[in-house]
Amino acid sequence: MAVECRFIEHVLDKRMVSRYTHSMKKTTVYLDESDYEALALIQEHYGTKSESAALRLALRLLADQLKKGATSRVPRPPRPPRQNPATR
Repeated sequence: MAVECRFIEHVLDKRMVSRYTHSMKKTTVYLDESDYEALALIQEHYGTKSESAALRLALRLLADQLKKGATSRVPRPPRPPRQNPATR
């Protein structure tokens, strides 16, 4: 997924950053190795100082794209077929 650089200026606006620092809550997020690789790539590309900052940036960039009408979607893996309760 390519992220346009024009979104970063909006996200890193000092007013927006300070707004989020006052209302942050701790949460647990379970990540696998590919998630950590994606965070490292975001950190390197945008210069974020922590994995948390990279994750918040990625969330904001994606949300900004969706608000502006982005239509590309990541394909989901197919669901396993449901079993009919009567045939169990």
